[in-house]
Amino acid sequence: MIRRFLWRCVASVAMLLALAGIPLPGLPTVPFILLSAWAAGKGWPKILVTTILLGTATWLWRRPE
Repeated sequence: MIRRFLWRCVASVAMLLALAGIPLPGLPTVPFILLSAWAAGKGWPKILVTTILLGTATWLWRRPE
């Protein structure tokens, strides 16, 4: 429970830094977006399966063969 909360915090802070990096020329954007996506996958694991756009692709990728 606490781990999930920490991953969510990391994802949120990384996304805020990525958004701040858009107008600021010295702050990189792409590494923070990648970090945010990776941490969000650990903090919100069901969001990848329940979204309409990514749900089917994620289910097909994770299904056992």
